[in-house]
Amino acid sequence: MVNVALAELVREGDADRFAATMAAPVPARAPLFALAALNLELARIGWISDNPLIVAMRLQWWHDIVDGRAAPSGDVALALAGLLERGLDPDLLHPMIAARGEQGDLMHFLRDTAGNLSALAGQATGARDIKALQEIGLATGIANWLLAGPALLAKGKTWLPASVSVGELAGQGLALLDRRRGLPKSDFPAALWSVHAGPVLRRAKTHEADAMAGGLAPSEAARRLSLLWRAMRGRW
Repeated sequence: MVNVALAELVREGDADRFAATMAAPVPARAPLFALAALNLELARIGWISDNPLIVAMRLQWWHDIVDGRAAPSGDVALALAGLLERGLDPDLLHPMIAARGEQGDLMHFLRDTAGNLSALAGQATGARDIKALQEIGLATGIANWLLAGPALLAKGKTWLPASVSVGELAGQGLALLDRRRGLPKSDFPAALWSVHAGPVLRRAKTHEADAMAGGLAPSEAARRLSLLWRAMRGRW
């Protein structure tokens, strides 16, 4: 059963994942909302505080939840504990949590966060090709990172390494997507989170200036049509 509080949290904080989760088969929605809400909670830690000690303490609490050393409290932690009881992989969760407190290689960060999130979504919904979903998630992370450029720069955060251009990064994301065409139907619910990655990456590759101007996102109509088409087909 879907936790309404988690669904509302995702609706307010991640509209695209909310819409994609609502387009997924009903049995997949509860775990997808739980993981999307967890992702929001982890992402907000670094935005809420610039104090490394506070960030580290908050992240450690999540590590302790995963390891069973702390009692879960709150809807997100309780939902995560339930997924762990059903076999969610701690070895994917720990890097996803730790990455929020680290400042390292961008691709490693995106793989550990967006890539692992997609892999966990696959685990929680019965997907077969977890590695493929991790790569699709990494591509989605690249797309979302490019979309977030103006907001990151406005907050004084590092966006792209000096040695990497928008077009090059977008090309890496497209290569990941191209390698993972034809996912099995069992992987479809988790892959729905990545429906909009391709259009964003293609535009970023050919119109690099749009990333700085905040012009990479598809229109609302295009997003709805793309999601509806995938949902009707029931395949990635």
